[in-house]
This record gives sequence, structure tokens and C-alpha cells, in this order.
Amino acid sequence: MKYFKFYHIGLLALCLLFQPVSIVKIHSQELPQKELDWYNLSPTQDKVYGIGVNEAYRLLQGRKAKPITVALIGSGIDLMHEDYQTMIWQNRKEKLNGKDDDGNGLVDDVHGWNFLGGIDKDGTTIAMTSTMNQGDREYFRLREKYADYISDGKRFFRFQGDEMVEVAPPANVQEYHYYRDTIVYESPLASRYAGILAAKMVKHYTKVFDKKLKERFPGQEITQKEFETLYDKNAPKDLLSDMAFMILGYSFPLAKTNSWKKIYDVEMAGTPIKQAQQEYEAYLQKHSTDNRQTIVGDDPYNLLDNHYGNADLLTEDANVGTMEASIIAAIRGNGKGADGICNAARIMPLRATTAGDPYLKDVALAIRYAVDHGAKVMLLPSQNTLFPPVERKWIADALYYAEQHDVLAIVPVTESAQDLQKTTYYPNRKMIAGHELTNLMIVAPSDKLGKPSLKANYGKTELDIHAPGKEIYSAGVGNTYGLSTGTGMAAATLAGAAALVRSYFPKLTAAEVRELLNNSVTPMQDMEIEKTIVVNDRKVNDLFTYSDISISGGIVNVANAVKKVLQEKNSTRK
Repeated sequence: MKYFKFYHIGLLALCLLFQPVSIVKIHSQELPQKELDWYNLSPTQDKVYGIGVNEAYRLLQGRKAKPITVALIGSGIDLMHEDYQTMIWQNRKEKLNGKDDDGNGLVDDVHGWNFLGGIDKDGTTIAMTSTMNQGDREYFRLREKYADYISDGKRFFRFQGDEMVEVAPPANVQEYHYYRDTIVYESPLASRYAGILAAKMVKHYTKVFDKKLKERFPGQEITQKEFETLYDKNAPKDLLSDMAFMILGYSFPLAKTNSWKKIYDVEMAGTPIKQAQQEYEAYLQKHSTDNRQTIVGDDPYNLLDNHYGNADLLTEDANVGTMEASIIAAIRGNGKGADGICNAARIMPLRATTAGDPYLKDVALAIRYAVDHGAKVMLLPSQNTLFPPVERKWIADALYYAEQHDVLAIVPVTESAQDLQKTTYYPNRKMIAGHELTNLMIVAPSDKLGKPSLKANYGKTELDIHAPGKEIYSAGVGNTYGLSTGTGMAAATLAGAAALVRSYFPKLTAAEVRELLNNSVTPMQDMEIEKTIVVNDRKVNDLFTYSDISISGGIVNVANAVKKVLQEKNSTRK
């Protein structure tokens, strides 16, 4: 079945979404405050599975918070929103004067930076509004080297016309295997191109099989029954021949025929090859570029080419960043929207994502920018399965740099129902050989009833914690407000909690804050919960407990975290 999927390439298309968010606009007057910002409420006092922000502030009365910078590495943002415009970070060394005052190579980065921006010939700021699938980008990078190779595991072949000719192995066999085993499955373009090769390979073996059948059954009408006699379980294994045999075997019922001649005629006419080529060309026409070169103009595979972008942050995708900023830092008690989590937060927006997969170079540089400009908490884009080796090291090095500078990084899961112990997603704490990052937290969404997101990824040793991420009332572009749901909302809630703790207890390290938040959750270990999981490539629902699916076994509770710190301080004094 695996090879049948490989040949019928439409089944291989993947849809990778960055931080899915659903939005419902609503006026704050329609709902009481308790309903609007339920994530601020307490499970014990309000019977809602919020994170206890209001309770935490009662515990902290009389104490002063230290301003803390929270970097949002994601989409654009509405800097002028009425509910948090005074809570935006400011680069004190930069002025809005068209000059690079602080000498960091970025002009006018007063409130952050847009790594997906550029300047057109008229001097107007422009920005990318979509990016290519990461797998497709790897396909374009590697296709000249490897896309035309076929291998049976030992030998390598290429097509010269219709003939499959054995050739020398590619110069870098390890990189070829990365292309074949990873990119072909991650890239819709690569999988479609592989479909063309598969169709050519089947045509080649159709001629081989036809010759054998005519020798074995001379003058006889050949049906599927005769065709199946070609399979010999005791014969030496030939991977490509077996693949072609399997595909042709499926072709009988698909074509609704029992005649080998009809199957043979279709293959010899090249119909499957033409169909595969048409599907490849149609996809290529729509997805061959994302205009990075014309808009940004950098080399996305050179980390040292780092002076690019612009300072324009109000982009078409600014709604997500606006929502996240308001969850973390919306002014409390001003009668507008919902109350933010951390009164002392200063939001540093760094635009590195839009529709599609982020360029990891942008994310790596955004992490370093955040560290160098004083962020103590950062929110990153959601996890992904494909981090190419070189770019993976860029992210790993940047996160290690953040760890060395005591910056806590928050990463939301992807909603793919995958067990993170079985399927590797990046970034993760173990992505550096011989070192486990202590400053990285992975978070998944939960709702006001304490139930986790059905489809979010999970993992008893990989997922740190859950946080409110469903029907969160927050700000939208243009002084609007609405309900939002998504993994990014959960990450913003956790980032707000971390910022609140660090603002009142600045001596706590990033590693200590991670440990504190994981050890002070609302305990949910005994609650039976429903989760979607993947079993044998099928999604099914099953029952678990929170301790089965996360390290902490619960939902973030900042009031519990504050209590824990205060108790430790009191016991130390005694």
C-alpha cells in the first residue's frame, strides 16, 4: 500500500498550518467580564480552568514588578491598538529617522522588526504575505542533485528517454537519502515529481513483465490471474520490480478490468506519465515561488546575510500577533477588551511568519535579536517536523544562545494528533547533541472546562504543559475585539504567566521558571480526557489522563506558582 500511495501522488499532499486560529468578532458589552477573560480566573475560586491571574495579583499586592520584555516571534501586529499601545517595547538606542542609529544594521527598528519585509524601488515598505512549504523549498534546493535518481537500495538509476539506465551513486549519498526519505514525503512538489519517475519506472517494468508473460503463456489471453503468477516469494528481492508489480496489481480493479492487455496498452501509451506530469506542472505553476527574492532580496540560506527586512509591522497577517500581544499585555482594568496577564510586560514584535512555513533563518535571527535587545520571555512559531540539518543547527544555536542569556522560550505544538515521543518535532529540548535545553517550554491548548485540545500533539516526556487556548477574548487589528482559538493563544497565555512570574521575581532563572510552572499546575492527573491519536496512520479517539500526555500533568496556574515562590521566601527567612 505504501508504494501505491507513492505512485498515486495526490494522496501524498500535506497541509502544514502555522498556529491555526479561528476568530469570532464580538463586542465586550455582550458578555460579562468573567466570560470574556476566563483565562484570568481561578479553578478553585471561580470554578473555571483559567490560570489564576486575578488571584496571583491579590497575592502580590504591595509588591512592585520590574518591566519585562516579551518577544513575539510570529506575525505582524497593530502597534497602535488602544488596549496595549503603551505596553509596546521601545529600542531606546534607535530613532525613527531613516538611519541605523544603534548600528545593528537595521534601520528604524524602534519597536521591533519585520524579517519578511523589504523596500521597493520607490522607497515604499513592502512585505511577504505568504511563504512556501518548507519541503518545497528543500525540493528546489536539492532537485538538480537528486530528483532524477531512482534506487533499489543498492543500485542507482536514471532515465534516458524511456530507458532506465544504471548510473553511479550521487556524490553525497547521505544527502540523497535525506531527499528521498524526508523531502519526497514533506514536499508536495517533490512527491509529485517522484510520481512522474514512478510512472516511468512502472512503464519500464510493464515491458519486462509483458515479455515474461508471453514466454510463460504463449498465445494465451492473459488476465490478472496469470499476471499474479509472476510473483515468486523465493526469488531474490528486487525492490523496484516489486513496487511496479504491486502498482500494476492495483491497476486491475482501479481500471475495472481483468485484461492484462488493457493495462499494458494504458502503460505503453504513457497515460499515467502524462497524468503525473500534468499534476506536477499544475502544482508547480501555483507554488513555484513566494517572491522572497523580489521582496526581501536576501539569501535565505546564508545566516551572515542578516541586514534585511523593514520596520513595518502592521501587515495583512497582523491579527494573530495583535491577539497574542493583548493576551499577554493588554492594560488591566481599563474597561476595554479583556485584561492582559502581565501588567509589566513590554511587547517586542518580530515578524518572521505569515501564511505558510517560516524561513528558519528569520526565526534564528529573530531569536538572537530578542536576546540581544533584552527579552526575557519569547514566543516562537509552532513546531514542525521538517527542520533541514543546517537550518536546524541555526535554531539550536540560537536557542542555546538564549539559554546562555537566561531567556525563556515558549513553543506551541502543532495540531496533528501526534505523540511527540514517537514523531520528532522541532524545536525541542533535545535538538542539541549531548545537551538538553533548560529554557524551552512546549505548550498545548486547553479550554475553560479543563479539557485539552483534541487534535493537539502530546507527549508524556516532551509536552510541558497545557494553557487556555480556546475561545480566548482578545484584541484584533483596528481597535476590534473577538474570540480566538489556536495553539498560539495557548502559547501567549503561558508566555504571559512566565512574564508575570519573572516580573515580580526577576532573580528566578529561565530554567527555574520552567520548573516552577511545571510543578505548580492545576492538578489534572485524575481527570479522564479524550484525545485524538494516530494509530497505524489513522486518527482515532481514546481516553487518557493529563499525566499520560504531558510532563506536568496539568494546566498552568500562575497563582499556584506565586504561592510556591512566596512560601519558599518565607521559609528561607525563618
